[in-house]
Amino acid sequence: MRDYGLEEYILIDLGIIRDFDYYTGIIFEGYTDYLGFPVCGGGRYDNLCSKFRKNFPSTGFAIGLERLAMILEKENINSLKIKRPDQYVVHYRNDKTNFRRALKVTKKLRKNGLIVELEVGRREFSEVLNYASSKGVKYIVIVDDNQLNKIKRVEVDSGKEEIINYE
Repeated sequence: MRDYGLEEYILIDLGIIRDFDYYTGIIFEGYTDYLGFPVCGGGRYDNLCSKFRKNFPSTGFAIGLERLAMILEKENINSLKIKRPDQYVVHYRNDKTNFRRALKVTKKLRKNGLIVELEVGRREFSEVLNYASSKGVKYIVIVDDNQLNKIKRVEVDSGKEEIINYE
């Protein structure tokens, strides 16, 4: 670890006990300042593969992806530079004509690579707005019978509205 310049990040604890009985040698766990439980863990298991009729003495480990995601979020790191597509909720007045139009709009938005939920309940717009805000949804699209070939797009955070042709 010294050769890699990592000795300040390593703590050796000879009292670690793992719950798995297949370990035959060294075991380890990886921690961070942000979590009180391990992010990864593993060790040496010389006899595990022999239970599957092969003798492969091995060393391995597992990383908890959810735990890694929590750490990256705390560090505000997006090392892959992935831009998440905008999320939409499509809201409509609850009748069959508007449902069909809302379904058509939903399919078109999804075809364009967006994350879209179709609001199928009978919630009022204010309830849908609260829901969208709590889930980090960027836009609500409103389909109603007053605007046949148009939809209203509302930005959840700012309340900014715009009318869009959709056919």
